[in-house]
Amino acid sequence: MNRLLKTMATLMITTTLFILSGCEKENLFYKHEYVDLGLPSGNLWATCNVGADSPEEYGDYFAWGETEPKRVYNLDTYKYRDSIPYLGHGEDVLRGNDDAASVKWGGNWHIPTYSDWWELCHETTIEKTSKNGVKGLCFKGSNGNSLFLPYTGCIAENELYEVGVRGEYWTSTCVYVDFHQWFQLILDNFDIEMQSEGYVYHGRSIRPVRSAE
Repeated sequence: MNRLLKTMATLMITTTLFILSGCEKENLFYKHEYVDLGLPSGNLWATCNVGADSPEEYGDYFAWGETEPKRVYNLDTYKYRDSIPYLGHGEDVLRGNDDAASVKWGGNWHIPTYSDWWELCHETTIEKTSKNGVKGLCFKGSNGNSLFLPYTGCIAENELYEVGVRGEYWTSTCVYVDFHQWFQLILDNFDIEMQSEGYVYHGRSIRPVRSAE
């Protein structure tokens, strides 16, 4: 009898731990704060970059298609130097294990596509500003909510360039040509530009986005 009770108790504890573990994992997907800017798509933008704990922090830097930050960003250290994913004649986007936002944050968080960035830049009011002494841009939605993106610069080799001067953020969208042809969003003191000439192996910031539930 005692053995039966012990077995039942063990099963109950195991089941409870499994459920709690599942809940904890699920909660991790949605622990990151976001802002609803009233965009037509319903997209919800994260308030922080991947690797950051506040809106004004730069966070981690990633090469395109890689999911871990590193010490040196060049062609020799690039994960896909011999076989770049998603090459094709036309437009494609990073998916699954090649999307750092999805890998790091889970749920349906992802690196913004070209269309996601286009909507953010054209469906909000944008102004230069600073947050806790960090320069960047504020995107204000039609509903009055706002999003801050700092001027993060980028990393080439092991040097950080143009931090505080302009922000360089990856999109998941790529176009085919060579190592230069990956879309990125450039934010600086003068303009906002969707650019397709940036070395794919340089380190840039990621601001995740996800669809509304």
